[in-house]
Amino acid sequence: MGPHADGKRACPSCGHRRGLVFRGAAAVCRYEDGARDLVHRLKYGRDTRTAPVMGDAMAEKFMTLPWREEIDVIVPVPLHWTRHLARRFNQSALLARRIGAACGKPVRSRALRRTRRTVSQARLSGKDREENVRGVFAARDKESLEGKVVLLVDDVMTTCATAAECSRTLGRAGARRVYVAVFAR
Repeated sequence: MGPHADGKRACPSCGHRRGLVFRGAAAVCRYEDGARDLVHRLKYGRDTRTAPVMGDAMAEKFMTLPWREEIDVIVPVPLHWTRHLARRFNQSALLARRIGAACGKPVRSRALRRTRRTVSQARLSGKDREENVRGVFAARDKESLEGKVVLLVDDVMTTCATAAECSRTLGRAGARRVYVAVFAR
């Protein structure tokens, strides 16, 4: 993906979609080898010491993006409350806070919520991932999104199902544009 991508090039998986819902995307690295290990340690091993490393790398990448100045607010992909309770943190929120602190942009961790618990996306096909997250997000804080350009933050983007569904929800809540930043792609 390089430093960033715009339009249909924002995501190879989204190239077949009609009406791409986010404007651009950026990833620090490919989701393989050491990057995969870092993500797994954070997400499944609950090793939050990896979050500053990942978040700082994302912030450094963010500062190189041509659309960084457009961003008004940063929104992490939310976890369902039961998963958040079990894990004790939202990895996307940890990453979003690092980016926000580095670039001086506000983070709205409660702007979106998951309305129902979903199965883990890890072992699902692309089509099943889309179905799994369809309609699962809702805007909680529309006032903080109205007319804003949003940076949606997640740890990994593979098929773009989650990013697309969150972006759709943000758009319906009044966001003017949505960009996506992930640690790995």
